[in-house]
Amino acid sequence: MGPCPIFVINLTAAGERWQRISAHLRGLALDGFQRLEAVDGRRLSSEQRDAKVDRAFFEGWYGRAPSAGEVGCTLSHLGAYETLLDGKAPFALVLEDDAELTNHVLPLLEQDALRTWLAADTPRVLLLTQADRYLARPLLELTEPYRIAVVRNAWLAHGYLINRAGARLLLRKQSPIRFLVDDWMDLNMLWGVDVRCVLPNPIHLHETAQNSSLDDGRESVRTAARPRSFQRAIRRSFRRVADALFYKLLFGIRKGESQGVSADSAE
Repeated sequence: MGPCPIFVINLTAAGERWQRISAHLRGLALDGFQRLEAVDGRRLSSEQRDAKVDRAFFEGWYGRAPSAGEVGCTLSHLGAYETLLDGKAPFALVLEDDAELTNHVLPLLEQDALRTWLAADTPRVLLLTQADRYLARPLLELTEPYRIAVVRNAWLAHGYLINRAGARLLLRKQSPIRFLVDDWMDLNMLWGVDVRCVLPNPIHLHETAQNSSLDDGRESVRTAARPRSFQRAIRRSFRRVADALFYKLLFGIRKGESQGVSADSAE
């Protein structure tokens, strides 16, 4: 297995962000990274955005229309998945330009247990960022102190690994867009993506995350949102009940510290 490709999503207009993260990655000896041009949804016409989104499904699920930034962000990540499938690597690290990595990321990417788990022909995503809730056991042990845990709720997409099966599935299912790119639990519940996280989390948010270069209107969209779909409410209620009555008792559930809240994933 060769080195893991690293894709960094960045807008041309966000030159300072690119300078920061590229210097940051080189300082961590992560030299094989590739810049991917982000899609600025604000520059797409309403007709172009509508052509990329299953509006009936999205609005029925979230109770609102997607923001221009959400469309652009999702398209940007789907572009990273296409780039992965254009090559031969079994998985890739996808970063947004506001990610802050620890110096443990490179040795983690070289661990056999992690690489074997991702090389499976099952749709898998491994978050290197904070999960909201995860199972205390079972854990896939990596080199101390790291381990991999099953995620029960998570959002944000500034640093994660995705394998080829996951990329293929999401490209097929998200054409047109039905879910937010970081709605990991809905992707798990409805499409069977196996979402896990690395503990402790080796990727965090840089202070530049306070001002998104892709989506400056998400909070106003969230405020104007209508009630979410009955189907989504039932599925999420069932998941919470299952967590309380089954997973918590048998496996234990741990909570992570918040790194910020996605507009629609917070419970």
